[in-house]
Amino acid sequence: MISDGLVDDVEKIALEFGYPKIPNYCDQRLDDALLMLDTTWDKTTKRINHRENTGFSIKETKTGGQDWRLDYDSKTPLEDAFFSTLPQVEIPDLMLYMGERINMWSSFTHI
Repeated sequence: MISDGLVDDVEKIALEFGYPKIPNYCDQRLDDALLMLDTTWDKTTKRINHRENTGFSIKETKTGGQDWRLDYDSKTPLEDAFFSTLPQVEIPDLMLYMGERINMWSSFTHI
């Protein structure tokens, strides 16, 4: 990650290297990307809530929450002895495990 000090001096650094317009371009590009992400997120969650996204199945739990799962289109069911013996785990637990295995967490210097 980039230190806050470098981010604060971005205009000065860009000018030193002869690229004074880069900070403005990057700001605009980031703003555009964030707007596109927000719009896509809103559209996707709205489609899920209106049951328009056929890739999800949502049902209400006894406590009033929502339980969801991904639906996978498959012409043949997966009947592999290896996979049927694996325990089911939560996605965050899997992500934490994989992050440890590949030393991903050392890249996050701001944490």
